[in-house]
Amino acid sequence: MYEIQYASDRILKYIANLPPKDSKNIIKSIETKLQNYNNKTQGVKYYKKLKRYRLRVGNYRIIFNANKKDKIITVYFIDNRRDVYK
Repeated sequence: MYEIQYASDRILKYIANLPPKDSKNIIKSIETKLQNYNNKTQGVKYYKKLKRYRLRVGNYRIIFNANKKDKIITVYFIDNRRDVYK
């Protein structure tokens, strides 16, 4: 299992300010998909422009990096799909 780290406290504040249904889905995805991450995890793609991975959760995207050697996932930001790639 991977350890989840957040690059900033703003990420947790952002999740807390989302509608309850969306925040619940994002937290569930982080706990299930990212903690048990492997190269075939559904919804995960490599984003070449940022040189990081992204996980699709409804209309939101979680941008993260996986350190496979140390089993650490660092979440860099979470945002709506229309805003995340700007």
